[in-house]
Amino acid sequence: MITIDSLLGIAVLITLLCVSALCLYAIVVLREARGLLSEFRLQLELLSTTMGYIRNEFKNEFKEIRLRLLGTLTYFEETAKNSALITGKIHADLEQSQGIFAEIEALRAQIQRVRELIETGIVTPARQIATTINAAIKGVTAFLQTMQKK
Repeated sequence: MITIDSLLGIAVLITLLCVSALCLYAIVVLREARGLLSEFRLQLELLSTTMGYIRNEFKNEFKEIRLRLLGTLTYFEETAKNSALITGKIHADLEQSQGIFAEIEALRAQIQRVRELIETGIVTPARQIATTINAAIKGVTAFLQTMQKK
């Protein structure tokens, strides 16, 4: 007959077998987990290396951008200074040319006055004298021709 002690022994045996199976299963799972952790660690190392490389590349790119930007800003600063100098020179030249144009206008006005004076003081009287002399010559010529015919 089966006694409680024997049933208890069988139950303990089954429990021990289950615990052993569970331990074996845990060992298998832990080995797989260790493999996965190992793979995960390798992936993290690769990611860390990649991130380091990317970080270094970003540093290099930002350094290059900064250097180019500084060069461009320096160029723009020089261009702005040169533009200011050129603008100042153009402004000074315009002021100077306005003075020259004023002098030229004054000279033109003087030449116009001299021309008018010459026209009214010399040319007009000379024309009148020439007209009078021409009329006198024609009159004398006509008189002489009339006298020769008679």
